Amino acid sequence: GEHGYAWLVTVNVDDGPSLSVNGNLLEGTGAICSVSIHSIDDIGFERPIEFVVEDGIHRESLIFQRNISESLLKNDMESLNLLAHVNVVREVSVDYIKWKLTLTSIGTSTKFFVQDDFYSVLLQNEHLIQPVHGYISLIFAGEETRPIEARSGAIELQEALMSLNTVGDVDVAFNASVVDVDTGLRGFSYTITFTTLGYPENAGDLPVVQINSSQLSGSYFLTRAKKLSQGCCDVAVSFNGGHDFFSNTSAVFVYDELPMVTSVIPSHGYTTGSTDVVVEGTGFTFAGNGTIVTCIFGEIEVDGMLLDSGRALCRTPPSAIALVFVSLKLFSSSPGSALVSQSMATFEFVPIPKVIKTVPD
Repeated sequence: GEHGYAWLVTVNVDDGPSLSVNGNLLEGTGAICSVSIHSIDDIGFERPIEFVVEDGIHRESLIFQRNISESLLKNDMESLNLLAHVNVVREVSVDYIKWKLTLTSIGTSTKFFVQDDFYSVLLQNEHLIQPVHGYISLIFAGEETRPIEARSGAIELQEALMSLNTVGDVDVAFNASVVDVDTGLRGFSYTITFTTLGYPENAGDLPVVQINSSQLSGSYFLTRAKKLSQGCCDVAVSFNGGHDFFSNTSAVFVYDELPMVTSVIPSHGYTTGSTDVVVEGTGFTFAGNGTIVTCIFGEIEVDGMLLDSGRALCRTPPSAIALVFVSLKLFSSSPGSALVSQSMATFEFVPIPKVIKTVPD
């Protein structure tokens, strides 16, 4: 139960002299020293090994037994997000188990090492595999973005796309770990969703974004883009009762979300009007960034200002004392395209307080 310190000494001996320790020169109350000798056979192959991979920001580890199979170790290592590709070869002899690992990492600064208390372990780079690094650019409808560093975040990719004249509004999501279904290789992906909230609207069935990977470097990489879902809706015309449809133009029709008002902040104001309120809800972008909005308090309609797809700013009109529903009328510059929202929010017009007398006077 005493506290102290120890050295772990690994020696290779064949029937040589045993190891001993001389503590005659030690000083201190209760100072003792001892030596404990273990052979490789005593340790056995049952002690686990910890494999560690890190890139300076993230750190992942995997603990496995020495007698694990090649396929199981490969599957376990492929579960680590920092590794793109893994190949495992296991060699067994009377004296040792040797593993040959061929690893491809996601980043350029990834390091591998093994933690083992009883065996000396060598990580030997027999073949240096260069991780993928460099820049990509995206091409849409004939325009190309600025170079974007590989493995950039979703925001940087979104900003680069929306800087193009051919792109209105997009949402971008980044997935840090995906497996290619065709090659089995691990990598990362971006999901790009075109919306009709910007200008141009990018409505209808759009072309696939192309990837320029000429500025990427690495031992092996694959870039490709595919369409996850088709846009809606191209307009075609039939002249024979729906048997054949014809369309020689790129005209599209957009189905908008039905707008709904869910709350009004503040929810009450004076009957004299001029109270600025924020109307909240969903589906307020009836005509993209060109949407014009008016606010309806009961039956009184006033001008409003659209803040975003879920908020509008309104100023209350004069009214009698009443509790009224608040809705929005959304329309574009095109004639006949107005749409009145549904509403589950109310605004209460209350009288201005009057001072009748003070006590004492």
